[in-house]
Amino acid sequence: MAIMIKDFIKGDTAVSYEDGKKCLEKEIEILNIQEKVTLDFAGISYVITAFLNPVIGDLILQKGVDVMKCIEIKNANESIIQKIKQNVNCCAQNVIVGQNVLWYNIINSRGKR
Repeated sequence: MAIMIKDFIKGDTAVSYEDGKKCLEKEIEILNIQEKVTLDFAGISYVITAFLNPVIGDLILQKGVDVMKCIEIKNANESIIQKIKQNVNCCAQNVIVGQNVLWYNIINSRGKR
């Protein structure tokens, strides 16, 4: 099931921790009933860490780094992808110290993996 990031923010920038928490609640709701969640960044030009901390970081802290196998990122520009990767790696180091973190299912806006 897809979560449209645009549904949780105003405009084309995702900057609010509170908006990220709302998105996280939806992620967990979906993950509790099915395996995969697609985070669709269509129409989003910019995100900051404050938004991603709950969407990615808190999700990893609650469910473990393997939850990222169930998350697909779609329609994200290169800047957003890099911020997501940084967030995953940072949170994963807090969860699993000393292991390499593999990033799963990133699809940029051109559909490449």
